[in-house]
Amino acid sequence: MTKHKINTEPHVYLENGADHQGAPAGADDEQAERPTVTVLGAGMMGKGMIHNLQQAGFPLRLYNRTLQTLHGLATEQDVICATPCEAAQGAEVILSVITDDAAHQAVWFGPQGAIHGAAAGAVGLECSTLSVPCIEAWRDALHERGLIPIDSPTTGNRAGAEAGTLNLFLGGDPDAITAIRPVLAAISCQQFHFGPTGSGTRFKLLYNLFTGTMLVALGEAVGMAQTFGLDLQQVVDTMEATGFAIRNLKDKGQKMIDGRHDEVFSKLSILHKDMACAIQSADPQASFPVGEQAAERLRQAVHSGFGSLDVSATSLLYLPDSRFKKIVSIPKKRMPL
Repeated sequence: MTKHKINTEPHVYLENGADHQGAPAGADDEQAERPTVTVLGAGMMGKGMIHNLQQAGFPLRLYNRTLQTLHGLATEQDVICATPCEAAQGAEVILSVITDDAAHQAVWFGPQGAIHGAAAGAVGLECSTLSVPCIEAWRDALHERGLIPIDSPTTGNRAGAEAGTLNLFLGGDPDAITAIRPVLAAISCQQFHFGPTGSGTRFKLLYNLFTGTMLVALGEAVGMAQTFGLDLQQVVDTMEATGFAIRNLKDKGQKMIDGRHDEVFSKLSILHKDMACAIQSADPQASFPVGEQAAERLRQAVHSGFGSLDVSATSLLYLPDSRFKKIVSIPKKRMPL
């Protein structure tokens, strides 16, 4: 398979699992006129993306449901737009980063949706994590209008968005991805291309299913450590020191111990939504009991009032904290030994 370089060193480009180190951008890349970029959404992730696109010199057209948010973000070179349709006008890249399928539907296909203002040939860059049916319908609608759809859900949370070090999981035409390389490089440190439009979303859903399952297991392990009378800090430090040094352990494990769940980098409700999308998008004839049980635990956490907290709040199912809303009673079932 031909590999297309879509990023500049040290960004790593992976296509279908094979790694490729991108070559440095040439002088022409540095001097090329920056395309106009529309950003739809200025939430936790969108704010950081906007800042990094500004730093990279892109002219921006901005839309957010709450326009007041944009007044603290926009520079003199940016255009604040009242509707997604207006924001999409004249843009070569239309980047969307919103919460869920419903918000996506409204911002793209509502009466004043972006699709009504976008010019043929513009690239739609959907950075939200959505369901597979939603992203496929979006892909088809953009193709019908002569637009180029690229799905690019991200990982790296708020800190990554602010630092411009997100990971992008891409699905779309390789040449189109190459064409928007400077935009991708401004908001990310790594880009992984999985195939046609929709492939990035499929990977992100299974990625978040794995992440959520690990977080539930981590919260459960920390809760069990407390019942054993072990020092929680020592438990987390030892697990990390003996090889379990994943980011979730070092970061989320510490937040679980400290109870800093209101310092939000990734909302628990969003992770639950993504896990539910993964389960719903899977082959109905297949069984995924571990992921389903983890998703159910996250559902319980959301329904207990923890949805707006950080994903580390999964531990509140096992480590009740008086600073947060009391959890609902969860029936205890034990497997026979």
